[in-house]
Amino acid sequence: MTGWRWPALVRRDGLAYLAALVALIACLAARAAAAPLLGDRSGLWLLVPAVFVGATLGGLGPVLLVLVLGTLATEAIAGAAVFTLPANILAVAIFLVFGVASGLAGDGLRQWRRERREAAEDMRALLDAMPDAMFVFDAQGRLHSFSASAVALFGWSEQEITGRPVWGLFPATARDEIQTCMRAVEADGAEGCFGGLRQLQGQRRDGSRFPMELAVSRRGTASERLFTGFARDLTERFEEQRRFQALEADLMHLARLNAMGQMATTLAHELNQPLAAATNFMAASERLLDQPSPDLPVVTDALRSSVKQMRRAGDIIQQMRSFIAKREPARIREDLAEVVIEAVSLAMVGADGISLSYDIKPDLEPVVIDRVQIQQVVVNLVRNAREAMVGIECPALSIGVRRVGNLMVVSVADTGPGVAPDMVPRILEAFVTSKPDGLGVGLSISRGIVESHGGTLWLEPAGGPGAVFSFTVSAVAAETSVDAS
Repeated sequence: MTGWRWPALVRRDGLAYLAALVALIACLAARAAAAPLLGDRSGLWLLVPAVFVGATLGGLGPVLLVLVLGTLATEAIAGAAVFTLPANILAVAIFLVFGVASGLAGDGLRQWRRERREAAEDMRALLDAMPDAMFVFDAQGRLHSFSASAVALFGWSEQEITGRPVWGLFPATARDEIQTCMRAVEADGAEGCFGGLRQLQGQRRDGSRFPMELAVSRRGTASERLFTGFARDLTERFEEQRRFQALEADLMHLARLNAMGQMATTLAHELNQPLAAATNFMAASERLLDQPSPDLPVVTDALRSSVKQMRRAGDIIQQMRSFIAKREPARIREDLAEVVIEAVSLAMVGADGISLSYDIKPDLEPVVIDRVQIQQVVVNLVRNAREAMVGIECPALSIGVRRVGNLMVVSVADTGPGVAPDMVPRILEAFVTSKPDGLGVGLSISRGIVESHGGTLWLEPAGGPGAVFSFTVSAVAAETSVDAS
């Protein structure tokens, strides 16, 4: 650092010595011109301007040059005898003391200026190194400074933006809010609505907009209120959230496809029954119609039975398509009991020998949910219960939907062997499973879906054989009251 600054110091000090010498020559010329008027007086006071020039520009060094050369030159102009007078000797002493004091004061002034300049440079370097954009503005909204990060973020150079209104950094929709905050600050002197972090849109010089997070802190005195704004570009964060949500949606879709893949054999068998029945009814109708005197009422009943079986197969296929379709999440007002019953019917396809019962309370409020996602949770819980009860004598499954306060609770209880005690604390974590061929992602995905709906998924003691998984979602009335508050 010293090696780099040395040439600049030499140039600056050399100019200070030169300026002091030029000022001394001018003062000596004035002293020589005033010699007839001064008589036997020294006239050293005429050299004071040269002392000031040397002290201000160079400090003690140029001042000593002025003192030595000025005293000798004055002696030559006035004559050696002049300095033998007691008054002149006292004047020389005063002049020398004054000059040295001025030089020392000049050195102190130069040191203070240097330290202040270095502090300003260090502060500027620190601000320019900050990742967040920083700008300073006053109570009237005029911008005073702009960091390097702010230049890169907004596209304005510091020279261009200085003096402009701060709300020029925001689109018109946010500009009114900033101006309102500025008027409130100017009126009562408080920080007003500037306190804390807020997310809003910023606007670059080219007019493009971007999401950003803004924090404003107040500094300065009561007479000069200044505000420092720190802006952070949220474009990358929002893009990461969008990519994460897309990946999460793909994972949920993959889980549904995996569930359908595992149920493919059962579904094929379940679809085969109504299709085979419909084929038999239609074949019987064909044979009846080929008779000379067909019994039309019997043919009509056979065709109606065929249509019923075809519709049953169509309903199963439609449920499968809705369940595995890849689509954007859409939360609308739904009847939770209807959503749960439809999901259970899909998950229980081909579940022969399992006793199924419902415990649905009458005082249920509507919910705002993504129908397919909540059905994915129910299907996963029901399928897990079915698989847990394989080989169990008299397997039974109970589905409950009830209201607890502002929450709607859905529970799936089975009579299987339950969850091993060592797995209970980790059962909802990813890649934790008790199935030999399981992936361990179903319950983890289900928990993510429930939590994204503001609910909770948990395992509770069954009070007997088996396990009970429950989850909650908020009722519409509860969400409305929260919004209103």
